[in-house]
Amino acid sequence: AYTAPHDAVFFCDTEKEGISKPHSYKKAVIFVGPEGGWSEKEIAFATQNKMTFVSLGGTVFRGETAGIIASYKGVYGLL
Repeated sequence: AYTAPHDAVFFCDTEKEGISKPHSYKKAVIFVGPEGGWSEKEIAFATQNKMTFVSLGGTVFRGETAGIIASYKGVYGLL
């Protein structure tokens, strides 16, 4: 099981819907995956650990870019 001090855990996946309402958290964890997508095992891990699936949009970003975009959206409550 994944455990860490946090208010929310977000798992970014191009196949999932994003959360549309703004929100804020003091501490959040954001997982961004490889350009080739998550493996079935990784998706199962996220599901089992009740991570919130979010989307950065339909575009597949490079790993470095996805991290920056996810952090920006997370800071402004847009995930």
